[in-house]
Amino acid sequence: MELVHATTESPVSGLEYHYRATLNDDGQATIDLPEYFEHLAHTDGRGVQVTPVGRPFPVGADEPTGGQVRVYGQAGRDVFVRVNARRGDQAGQFEVERPREEPEQTEE
Repeated sequence: MELVHATTESPVSGLEYHYRATLNDDGQATIDLPEYFEHLAHTDGRGVQVTPVGRPFPVGADEPTGGQVRVYGQAGRDVFVRVNARRGDQAGQFEVERPREEPEQTEE
């Protein structure tokens, strides 16, 4: 079995996961991240974006840890959740030096 990840345009190689969750009667939901998340994600700079589905309401989230993330808001409502992190290994963590390209000279 082989796991393949791709990255969006960024100066670092990142991880990004998208979810939709329903908040329970206490106004929270716990999302289980992929079991390999903790092995791939750097511990610094992890982020969570929570967006209400439908009419706006206050939302929040804890930092992802232990392979999970907890989100908060209005009980019974749905939220979209995006978890992102920088890769913790060295995959894709390199600098590229591009040669400078001079514009063509045109005679007038």
